[in-house]
Amino acid sequence: MDLLKLIEISPGLFFGRLLERDVVSDFDCGNGDTNDFLKNDAIDYQRQNLAVSYVLKDASNKVLGFVSLAMGAIRTRDHPALVVPNVEIRQYPGLKIG
Repeated sequence: MDLLKLIEISPGLFFGRLLERDVVSDFDCGNGDTNDFLKNDAIDYQRQNLAVSYVLKDASNKVLGFVSLAMGAIRTRDHPALVVPNVEIRQYPGLKIG
């Protein structure tokens, strides 16, 4: 599946990467921080390659839901249980899903 293309998953419902033309102004999931991220930060995060957001939207580009993905890492110095004897690993890669 090419996630750069818009995919019609059901009649009138589309899934794809968040675009500037998508209507996010009316989005309300009930969580103020999440709403604020989508409305004010998600596009900027994509421009800066910090995160990418995928949206579920209707035919008028109104966003109905979204998920954002960002890379991260878990440092072994912060989590001693992850240290493996005789193996020098400073961090493990991770994917943040929000």
